[in-house]
Parts: sequence; structure tokens; C-alpha cells
Amino acid sequence: MAEKDDAKTIVGPIRHVESPESEEIIESEEEQFVPEIENESDDDYDTDLEEESKRAEKYGVNGKNMYIKVCEDLNIVPCTPFLRQLDNEDINISHYNVGPVGCEAIAIALMKNTNVLTLTISDNSIGGEGAVYLSKLLTENCFISGLDISQNALGTQGAYAVGELLRDNTDLVELNVSSNNFKEKDFEPFVEALKENFTLKILNMSCNSFDSVAGLLMGPAIQDNVGLEVLDLSWNNIRGRGAEVIGESLRQNCSLKMLDLSWNGFGDEGVKSLCEALMVNDTLEELDLTSNRITIRGARDLVKMLAVNNTLQVLRLGKNPFRWNVALEMVKAAVENAEGQAREFYFDDMPVIKEFEDALDEIIFSCPELTVQCGTKLRGKDRTKKTKKKRDLLNLLLEYIEMRGMRMYDMFKMLDRDNDNYVTHDEIMAGLKRTGLPMTNDEVRRLITLLDENDDGAISYKEFLKVRKTKVFNDFHARNKKVKTSDAVLKRKISYMKK
Repeated sequence: MAEKDDAKTIVGPIRHVESPESEEIIESEEEQFVPEIENESDDDYDTDLEEESKRAEKYGVNGKNMYIKVCEDLNIVPCTPFLRQLDNEDINISHYNVGPVGCEAIAIALMKNTNVLTLTISDNSIGGEGAVYLSKLLTENCFISGLDISQNALGTQGAYAVGELLRDNTDLVELNVSSNNFKEKDFEPFVEALKENFTLKILNMSCNSFDSVAGLLMGPAIQDNVGLEVLDLSWNNIRGRGAEVIGESLRQNCSLKMLDLSWNGFGDEGVKSLCEALMVNDTLEELDLTSNRITIRGARDLVKMLAVNNTLQVLRLGKNPFRWNVALEMVKAAVENAEGQAREFYFDDMPVIKEFEDALDEIIFSCPELTVQCGTKLRGKDRTKKTKKKRDLLNLLLEYIEMRGMRMYDMFKMLDRDNDNYVTHDEIMAGLKRTGLPMTNDEVRRLITLLDENDDGAISYKEFLKVRKTKVFNDFHARNKKVKTSDAVLKRKISYMKK
């Protein structure tokens, strides 16, 4: 318990910012000096925020003037994209390295803002200290319903700050804390928070270092939560007994509709617990078990579950070491289940033979709404819809740049990792994957072909600006004078909340 307390009290309260109008009272340097107290209480934080809130009232509801004044007092350069977006409903300032002090200025500026509904501040090195400022901000601001603080190295201190946020805030609907160096027991502050918070609908905790110990803590939290509908735990290290506990927790959970457990190494025992729970669970609609070391034994448990479950609709099982014959058994079990709804199966790169294809064609003939993907082949209902035409990749790239309030130059420099003013094909491939832009490897290669005019293996800034000279650029801006975009995955997740 001593470690927890230390984690909560590392950072002092948000600094006082003097209004330019408050010249009536001039305090001496001694009066302004506030000695740092080793064990400051949470009440001190609240008091300071209330004082900052009163000052914010003098600067209008959008907080632009307040932000500029705070940046002056903290001796930092204002983040121009943040200022530009303060009148928007969605603010996205990813990849600007604002740091913890810059995050403090942002928190103060947004305290009385009533325009902003979603705040994306990913990859800004705000650390645990910045998480504390945002936690106190969302204690005061009841308008922000979406928060993305991924890739910020929040660590243990940030975990406790986010846990406090979830306990105190009842307006937040979506939270992304992926890629934040959370480890083992860093899930502890989330446990009680998820037991008390019933308004959060979407939680992304992917790409951390949660292991079996974290899995043991997650189980009770998932079991007792009655509000969460979308949970992403992919790209962690949850296995062994921790995986079994998470599986068992779905017996009691009555709210989750989408669960992503991909790239965890659940193994056959974890999948067995999961399947036993899904035989009685009547809410889960989509499950991702990609790359979880599921052998033929675990696959057989999935067959038994699909013969009984009545709510699961989408199942993703790519990159697991079982063969096509067991995959065919799963599809048959789902179709033969009269009350079952599982109609989308994704086996990714699993090799198949003609016998599988012929048998699958027969099943699809009797069940036209079925969709099955194996390798590069997509069969069934969605085949025509998903392969009819290629996506406009230049438009997709433009949407990404606009959505994040970036310039073409910002995007180019983000891809140019070695700062040689040329972007190699490998740098584009790695850079676009790092940003999370929804493109397949084939699509990235097509985009590279479009941009690399002289086919010399590297793209100059002049070639990159080709995007601005194309017709798609003009068409895009004609359609988006008032740009409001969100990525397709988020739209799909949000749709679950509207059911």
C-alpha cells in the first residue's frame, strides 16, 4: 500500500496562473512562494482547480486566451494545432511532444470549455504527471466524453491517475490507454474503478505489458462491470491462470459486446475457460482470438461452444496452429445451430485445399449470409461488397492528415525517421503501421507506387506533395469545408452503443 500512496503523490497541484487583469493585488515574492509538501492531499488538488476555474471564467468558454496566458507563465511555446481546434468538437493533437507541462496548460484551458467533446493527445510524452493533470481536468469538465492518451508512457503513476479519473467521472464514454508501459499490478487501480464506473462504454488497453498477474486482477473487474461494451486487451502477455480467470469472468458479465484478446498467447486452457463461459453468456457479439497459440484441442472446444452459443456473430481466429478441417467443423457447427448467429469467420493466412473449398461452397449455398476468410480468399455474402473496387488511398492519407490537424510537411517529417529529407519504402511501411492508419501491406505498396514517381526507392518531399496536386485533394477539401472525420473502426464500435 505504501507504493500506491507514493504513486498518487509524486506530482504537486496544478500551478496558479495570474490573470492579466488582476493587477489590484500584488503579492510579495515571499507570499507567492508555496513550499512543496511531501504528502499533499487530493483536496489540495481540487482547491487549486477551483481557483483556476474561476480565473478561466474571465477568458471565455473556449479558453484560447487562458491557454496563451498559461503558456507564457509556464515559459512554454503554445501548441498551435491545439489553439486552432479549440472551437471544434474534436481535438486531435497527436505527435506534438507537448510534455507534462504542456499538458498542464491544456488541462487549464479546457476546464471551462463547453465545445470539446473528444480529446486525442496520444504520443505526447505527458507521462504520469500529465495524466494527473488530465484526471483533475475531467473531474471539473463534464462535456468531454472521449479521451485518447495512448503512447504516453504513463506508467504506474498514470495508472493511478486514470483509475481516479474513472471513479470520479461519470461522463466519459470512451478511453484509450494503449501503449503506456503498464505492467503486472498496474491494473490494480482499474479494478475498483471498473466496479464503480458504469458509464464507460469503450476501453482500449492494448499494447501494454499485462501478464498473468494482471489477468487475475482483470477477471473480477470484467465480471462485476455492467456498462463496458467494447474491451481491447490485444498485444499483451495474458496467459496461464490469468487467461483462465478472464475467460471465467464472461459467465457473469452482461454488457460486453466486443472483446479483443488477440496476440496474447491464451493457449488451449484459456480458450477452454472462455468457451465454457460463452456457453452461458448471452451478450458477446464479436470475439478476436487471433494469434493465441490455439491448437486442435482448443479448436475443438470452440466447435462445442459454437454449437450452443446464440449471440456470437463474428469470430477471428487467424494465425493459430490448427488446420482447415477443424475450421470447417467450426463453420458447420455454427450453421447447424438453429438459434446461433455466428456468420463471420476470419482464419487469415490458414492454408486450405480444394476439399475445404468445395465443402465450404456447399455450406454457403445453404446459408447465403455466411462470410469466411481464409488466406487472401473471402467467400460468402461480403465477397462482392469487399472486393468490388479498390480504396482511394490518397484520400485515405488526406483524411488521416486532416483529422489530426497536421500539415503535409508534418506527415513527411514523421515518416522521415533519419531526417535525410527522403522517405524510403521501408520508412513509409513502418511509419504508416506505427500511426495505425487502416491500410493493408498491399495497399501501402500501392500508395508507395503512386508517390514514388521516378521509382528510385525513395520519396522526396516534392514527390510527397504530389498528393496536393491531384484531383482527389481538391475534391476532398470541397467535401470537407467543415471537416469532421473519425476512423472506420471507431464508427463501428460506436454503433454498438446506439443499439
